[in-house]
Amino acid sequence: MKATPGALAAIAALAAYAAGVFLLLLARGYRLRAPRKNAPRPPPEPVAADALGLTLRASHSGHRYYQNELPPKQHGPFVEDALFGQDVAGEFFYQRALEALVGGARDAPVYFRTVAQLWPEPDNPHDANAVAVRIGGVAVGHIKRAECAAFGRLIAERCPDGFAQCRALIAGGGRPGRDGKPTLYSVRLDIALPSDIAGRAEPR
Repeated sequence: MKATPGALAAIAALAAYAAGVFLLLLARGYRLRAPRKNAPRPPPEPVAADALGLTLRASHSGHRYYQNELPPKQHGPFVEDALFGQDVAGEFFYQRALEALVGGARDAPVYFRTVAQLWPEPDNPHDANAVAVRIGGVAVGHIKRAECAAFGRLIAERCPDGFAQCRALIAGGGRPGRDGKPTLYSVRLDIALPSDIAGRAEPR
């Protein structure tokens, strides 16, 4: 079946129109590229660290946060694996102190890695086995009650100075949540009890 002269003229007109549009796009600086699926985003621009060594960073998903470099191991009597798996109790009562330790309120969450000291408190009126957690000489919480007796024994047996040091992570802060309440700071320690001490821990 042969195309009619009218059909051929219509096809020629469409081809000429498409060519014109293509040339116009090229003249305006457009580039025709094949779509790229799951293309990785460029890494965030480096930002100078502040006085605490904290820099504003961004994940590939756009999450912004402050973080500093990991301090060296303290080589104390604990197992250190950089997982910060030891919770600290009572941080709720030390929020102002924790905010001051990270340099004040910020516009994004903070992950500040630093060094903490563990001090037994035999004169504590609430628990003679209590072990306080201090950062920069400032109290920020306590070892959990169920574990403080084991930690106290370990410090008494292996720390001639009467206290132990370990790496600590202060996490939290940033802008208030959707409910308008501030995001609280938490403290986690990069320690675990050695197996010979952990086996002697007494639940309370």
